[in-house]
Amino acid sequence: MKKIIKISLGFITLILIGLYLSSNIILTRVSNYLLDSFAPSIKFGNTEYERPVFNSAQLIGVTTLKWDGIEIKNRGKSDPTGLNRSNDSVRIDEVRVSILDLSRRSFNFSIKGLSGTLKYKENGVGLAGQIVQFEEVNINVPIDLTGVEKTTISQQIKAIRAELSQILTLGMTRHPVSLSGRIKFQFQNREQISRITIEKEVDDYKIILDESDLLKISSYKNGSKLNPAELRVVSRNPFAILSLLQLSDKARDVAKAAHLENSKVSEDAYRHILWSYLVTKTHGLKLAKNITDAHEFEPDEDELKRLGPENVAVFTYQDFINNALGRHYATLGILESDILERVLSDPSIIKDDEVVKRFDAANFQKLKLESEQK
Repeated sequence: MKKIIKISLGFITLILIGLYLSSNIILTRVSNYLLDSFAPSIKFGNTEYERPVFNSAQLIGVTTLKWDGIEIKNRGKSDPTGLNRSNDSVRIDEVRVSILDLSRRSFNFSIKGLSGTLKYKENGVGLAGQIVQFEEVNINVPIDLTGVEKTTISQQIKAIRAELSQILTLGMTRHPVSLSGRIKFQFQNREQISRITIEKEVDDYKIILDESDLLKISSYKNGSKLNPAELRVVSRNPFAILSLLQLSDKARDVAKAAHLENSKVSEDAYRHILWSYLVTKTHGLKLAKNITDAHEFEPDEDELKRLGPENVAVFTYQDFINNALGRHYATLGILESDILERVLSDPSIIKDDEVVKRFDAANFQKLKLESEQK
């Protein structure tokens, strides 16, 4: 009997070893079957990608599944959120799913070496579509299904996937996640690079640009670099960075040219009105107010030297009022081609030669306090 038991145990062991050695083949076939059945295409927002393909699948130990060489090709459909994926593929070096605690249904999902390209569609204000590349992005996502009914696990996983997809469309998600990597794009005919991380703000996990990298990038702007308050705003809007830099330069160039052509055009007033108008049209009222307020209420050293400390409040008040008018014009649906006429004729605008006369100290302090409390 003992001999039979030993033979049986040996036979079972051989079967288990055989299954383990062939587990990679089984995992590959099962993975392809599941992808064919449940993921013939993938959607991020309204952008569709083809079914993912991978080079190899592997079982590591008994708790971790790994896939290498993943590629997800873009089908080229547009995304009305403001981004349009280019024809480039999304590539991932490695994906792992690890069991942390099976009894608690606790897992860890990780992506290593993600790279891909986002292409901004035409933004309606005369700026060409721009491309932002993601490189060497690593993402780690804990998944805890404790307390989730077995019948709703599939729905819960779909909800988590939908949340995580917002990382590539909105730059944020409400699901706990850690991320590192970098983005690359062209600005002023130079390749610009910024590191990215994730930072939690209230209930959201947001992609954040490295402020020291962003400060270097902003040195290529026409005019002054971004001040500390602007850096905080722009760094927290990674998909808007390129457009924000371009719109600032565009407003400056257009206002300067208009003043050279007609000396009655108040250059500073036109620049601020056009700038806030363009940002509102492109990115909405909230971001436009945040970035214009940040620009005015934390002047950098160059601004202080140019204006003199005693005059900063006076000129800041002018800019604040004119920025608000620019945003207002955008919400009214006024055409960009009609903004210059407004600058010449609207009595609400504080023109460059009216700055001192129309300064309202009490209103200035009120507006400054409101801005600081945001």
